[in-house]
Amino acid sequence: MNFTSFFPLLVLISALFVSCSSRKQTVSEPEESKAQTSVQEIQVPPDFHLLLKRTHCFGPCPVYNLEISADGKMKWEGIYSVPKEGAASKQLSKSEVRKIYEIIVNSEYYTMEPKYDESMISDLPSKIIKLTADGKQKEVVCRHKCPDSFGILFRKLESYIDSSWMEVQND
Repeated sequence: MNFTSFFPLLVLISALFVSCSSRKQTVSEPEESKAQTSVQEIQVPPDFHLLLKRTHCFGPCPVYNLEISADGKMKWEGIYSVPKEGAASKQLSKSEVRKIYEIIVNSEYYTMEPKYDESMISDLPSKIIKLTADGKQKEVVCRHKCPDSFGILFRKLESYIDSSWMEVQND
């Protein structure tokens, strides 16, 4: 075989390599700029309010309510089987509140069902995330067969619970 019979095949292969390499660049650039834009655009709505809650079971399950507001006010009510029982509060920085809001926005929270439950099983505690933001309210109650994404989100939000609570003074 001579060179003239391979020439069209060589041109075709070269054209494929060039088009694939230029396509990769045009596809990746918008994704990168989109990711940068979405991080900059996330603002905590002034009506942001988060309730994180665990409910009773028949054993030593932790029971508490944790509320976080847009102004950074964090309120704790430890009810049972928690390291800190009673009322407590803490002030979060604006960047901590923004991080918490980003965790929720970047999770699958808004696509979750309102309730994951099995009414035939009575000894299961509930984990509840209730969010108010941008004039809308959503609550997700997980008791049974919760999606993995809910558990991941709940653990991330619980990570803001630490030992630096201050006692709330009764007036």
